[in-house]
Amino acid sequence: MAFVKSENYIDVNMKRRIATVYLFACIVLIFSIPAGAQEIKNKIYNNVNIGGGSLWAYPYASTQSAPAFAAVPKLTPAPRGYKPFYISHYGRHGSRWLISPKDYGFAYDVFNAAEKAGVLTPLGASVKLKVDSIYIASTGRLGELTQLGAKQHRGIADRMIANFPEVFAGDVKVDARSTVIIRCILSMMAECGELKAYNKNISITNDASEHDMYYMNYDDKDGALSFAKFYENEGRKSALETFEAKNTHPDRLMSALFTDTTFITRCAVPYDKKSYGTDGKVIISNQSVHLFNKLCNLAQSMQDLDFKISMKDIFTKEELYNYYLNDNAYWYCIRGFSELSGAKMPYSQTYLLKNIIKGADSVIACNGRGATLRFGHDSDVLPLSCLIGINGGNYRTGNLDSLAYYWNIVDYIPMAANIQFIFYRKSATGKTNGKTVANAPVYVKILINEREAKLPLESKMWPYYDWKNLRQYFTDILAKSPVK
Repeated sequence: MAFVKSENYIDVNMKRRIATVYLFACIVLIFSIPAGAQEIKNKIYNNVNIGGGSLWAYPYASTQSAPAFAAVPKLTPAPRGYKPFYISHYGRHGSRWLISPKDYGFAYDVFNAAEKAGVLTPLGASVKLKVDSIYIASTGRLGELTQLGAKQHRGIADRMIANFPEVFAGDVKVDARSTVIIRCILSMMAECGELKAYNKNISITNDASEHDMYYMNYDDKDGALSFAKFYENEGRKSALETFEAKNTHPDRLMSALFTDTTFITRCAVPYDKKSYGTDGKVIISNQSVHLFNKLCNLAQSMQDLDFKISMKDIFTKEELYNYYLNDNAYWYCIRGFSELSGAKMPYSQTYLLKNIIKGADSVIACNGRGATLRFGHDSDVLPLSCLIGINGGNYRTGNLDSLAYYWNIVDYIPMAANIQFIFYRKSATGKTNGKTVANAPVYVKILINEREAKLPLESKMWPYYDWKNLRQYFTDILAKSPVK
């Protein structure tokens, strides 16, 4: 009997083939999603402190409230015969108190009003005690370096000495400069004090002057080329506000804190100048969003004070993750190569990069040795990382929804963030003070937060780059800068 293909047989097999193709397509799609899409979320779920973003305490220092996040990374040995002779550094100040009075005062005022109105839940009452404590402790300390912040910089100095002892041995000069902000000056002194304790023969020059602010913390808001105007672009504002609104959901927390869920919308506590209408009365819209964000900010900032009390437990991990996404998008727009801000913001570090090149050229030309240490802010470390493309920092997009898949501030600007350019040269004796081998290339290794960094520049000896090639790479970047 001849076998006859039926229509049903064809349909069944076709459906199976379609289902197989569909399943294969789904698998391909899953594995084509960038690892960062889930990686940063997993990191925050495993350690909610990371969700603090720019408030994350430096990961290689243990505290009262948390152990060190990770072991200090091991560094690749130098090429044979090469020794470090110069370090060029830019570092953010260490952990600090929050800067604005409203960072502490808004939540304090709201909870006091809620207590008077008799609308606090038991959880709300316990949160109020913590808010009161942090508010009182912050009085007179806004923006100041904490003890933990000083400890972070002492640790960084210790590891510089341990990793590159040749740079700091004998009669050597260290030029240390800070912005004029006290937390940066104290960070500088903590680090330099540790160097001096290691070697009393080190000659350290400390300075903090408006004279250097043009490259230490560039600000051209009143100049002909204003980076502020790119950030203030209405399209950027709208995109960021839409993104933030999508990730901010305060209702669950408000219901947990207040017995009357309408209280916060009726609470006449001003958030900022924009909270007032033309009639002088407080505009009550978005009060719950303001409070939610300020409580997140407070909760994450406690890791920088090394307090044993915590408020992160009043949030779900998803809420803390979403808060991080908003912070990440904000920083990208104001300091990264965001297309929403004209993809120009990192060029604010033009003068700093020129200063780094000039300093290195000078030391190399005179066959010198030592270190140039600069102490400033996250608003400089981050755009410098983006400008030179550290670990993909030069990523460009206008899509905030996919941003965290590819670019994250926790990779760049925790408290005490730092970039170190370590210069190596070859000597005939293999010693730093030996005779330099003529025509041997100078190599440079770049560290971001003490981890070896990659640049979009080919190197057969990564993490080491030939200074000649690296210098040309930097020069090509500067040629594109609108800052001249």
